[in-house]
Parts: sequence; structure tokens; C-alpha cells
Amino acid sequence: MEVNTDMVEEKHYFKGILSIKNLGVFIYIIVNFILFLGVADLFFSDHKGYFDLSIVVYFSLMALSFHKLGDMVIRILYKAEKADERSVVGVYFEDLLYRASDNNFTQINNIELFFSDKIDTYVKAVSRKTIILNKNFLNLEDFQQQALLAKELGVILEKSIYLEMVMKISNFVYFLLFLIYKCYYFIITAICMMAISVVGGSRNNSDNSFLASFGLVTLITLFFEKLKSLGVFMKNILIRSYLRDREFKTDIFVVKIGLKNEIFGLLHSYDYTGKKTSMFSILPSIYEREEKLKKFIAGEF
Repeated sequence: MEVNTDMVEEKHYFKGILSIKNLGVFIYIIVNFILFLGVADLFFSDHKGYFDLSIVVYFSLMALSFHKLGDMVIRILYKAEKADERSVVGVYFEDLLYRASDNNFTQINNIELFFSDKIDTYVKAVSRKTIILNKNFLNLEDFQQQALLAKELGVILEKSIYLEMVMKISNFVYFLLFLIYKCYYFIITAICMMAISVVGGSRNNSDNSFLASFGLVTLITLFFEKLKSLGVFMKNILIRSYLRDREFKTDIFVVKIGLKNEIFGLLHSYDYTGKKTSMFSILPSIYEREEKLKKFIAGEF
């Protein structure tokens, strides 16, 4: 009896995605969706058709991000230029794909390399089939290029990219909601300022009204800035476990495909910041990553 390996792979990936370590990510996504429903209800409470349409648009954006059209849109947004397959980086990447295939990793077809100045790191997997390099990537040592490329390929092949893409949509929704709320209250404040100016009466009263209105706008601005900071802080706390686990998984992926020396060389090229990270740090320390790799190589998990 033949085993459907694709089905086994999908079960493995779903099990990984539904891990308890990703619970914070799902909470973050659900909270963003609830906020989205709140704003939609605020603006479309009297128009159920528009409310329903906004929900359809939300889930359509989610679905689009998993489709090949989503890859095309992301590449356009990043103004990405395809990397030359004959270049040194292109050859490295082809070797990584071969190594991954040789180690029974599936769905490696059509994953492509691009260059863009719109990312703030050397290399980043931005969608199911797209890895983007910054121009500064070419200034790195060969072993660093190979290890970093392999890690981002691991983000895709270990299916972490699916959660990354859902979080991108959630992030977009969160900051869009933040902007809508901010504009909404600024408009209300502006109307109040105009009303106060009209009924202010004497010049002294008008001056006092202006100062009061200016103070109100300042308070609202500070409130929303603090609210934004709180949102970012809570997001980092919620996704901390996921990001740490992703870092460990991609390091191990590099070892699995035969680049043990390269990943250790990459880690040694970083500055050590201590053995442990604080509870507010969202990424593991270099020491923790090395120790996790050593345990994996020793067969401890």
C-alpha cells in the first residue's frame, strides 16, 4: 500500500502551525479581527451590506496572500528585481534548493530570489515563493550568505511563512484601524474647535477656547501615540514564543541540509550579548541558538 507523502507532509505542517508555541500569534490575529469588526460596525452599523462586504474584503486579502497573485503583488510593492540565476548568489540558492530536495523537503518549485532596497535586513522571505535580498547582502562573506539564504528558505519550507503572511495582513489591519480611529477623533475634535470658536463670544473667550482646543488635540495625539506603542508592545509579547521557535527551527533547517559549519560561522560572526535574553526580548540570544543546535546535533531532540 502506497503512502501519500504529500498528505503526510501537510499533516506535519498543520501540526507545526497549530503548535502551542504559536498560540500568541492566533490571539493577536483574533484580537485584530475583533477590532476590525468594531470599526466596521462603527461606520456601517446602518448598512449591513457594507458591513458584510468589509468582512469579505478582509478574508479576500487573507486568501490573496496565499495565492500566486499575492506573490506578484508583494513583488510589485517591494519593487523587486529578479536576481540573476547565473550570479554567485543564484548558484548558492540553486545549491540550497537541491540540498533541501535531497533531504525530502517538498514544494521547492518556483521559489525565486529578488533584490530590493525596501527591506531593512540582508535577506527576508516575504511570501510563499519569494525571497528578497538587500543590495548590502552582496558585501557579506560567502558562509554568511549561504547560512542566511538557507534560514530564509527554511522559513518557507518549514511553513512558518504562512503565519508570517497572516500576521502581515493583521498588522496592516491594525495600523489601518489605528489611522481610522485617529482621523475619526481628529475630525470630531476639529468640529468641536470650530463650534467653540463660533460661540466663544469675546476675544478673551475665543483665545481661551483656542488654548483649550489645542490642549485637547495634544492630549488626543499623545493618547493615540501611547495606544500605538502599547499595541506594538503587546504584539511583541504575544508573538515572542513563535519568533523564538522560528529562529531555532530555521537554524536547525540549515544543519539538516548540510551547512553546519556555515550556520555556526554565522553565529560566531555576531556579537555575543549574554547567555539568556530578558522576557521582553523577542529573539533568542546567540548562546541559546548555539546550545539548541548542539543539542540537535547530539540527538537530544
